[in-house]
Amino acid sequence: MKPDTETIEVAVAIPVYQTFTYSVPEPFSAFIATGKRVLIPFGRRRVTGYILGPSKGYDNKEIKSVLDILDEQPLFPSGMVPFFRWISDYYKYPPGEVVKSALPGGLNIRDYVLVSLTESGQDALNGAQLNPIARQILGHLQSGPCRVNELYKIIDPNIPGALLYSLEQRDWISRKWELPSKDEGQARALCAIDRRPAACRASVQVQSKNY
Repeated sequence: MKPDTETIEVAVAIPVYQTFTYSVPEPFSAFIATGKRVLIPFGRRRVTGYILGPSKGYDNKEIKSVLDILDEQPLFPSGMVPFFRWISDYYKYPPGEVVKSALPGGLNIRDYVLVSLTESGQDALNGAQLNPIARQILGHLQSGPCRVNELYKIIDPNIPGALLYSLEQRDWISRKWELPSKDEGQARALCAIDRRPAACRASVQVQSKNY
């Protein structure tokens, strides 16, 4: 990894009692912000993580890279991070779980990205020079919109998130967040704070009003 490569601190949305450092691929640099969720490699899995800010230091071992950025706008302000750290330390609770509990329920498992082929993308498919994976993605989208996780299953499980961003920046694909129709009733959960002790919820609400 280059010395000037940007790195961020991430709280993983699973029960682990520490945060982790990830590098940011150059195409993502303009989109990185505290409070956004990222898709990251974690062991053999891909999991959701929350950006807590720039990394404050790391050793010289190889650092894994962010695979994708999952939000257009931050889900919480940077001013909330010290509060999340305090809750995690005081209650001995995993930091990623603290953040997850303070956010509207369902964000980690119910929403998903739907991508569609644009007119410009169709033109590119007909005439532009494309790398094989990009051509497969655009070709598959000719049949209609598709969930990103389906692209990974059908085309390649290692599609770079930067490639999808590149296609979007060129206006060859468009994307939006959707809720699974079969769980339409779960949409209400997006407007409710996950159930936790009342004192903790009240503290989160008070902190949120200050920003």
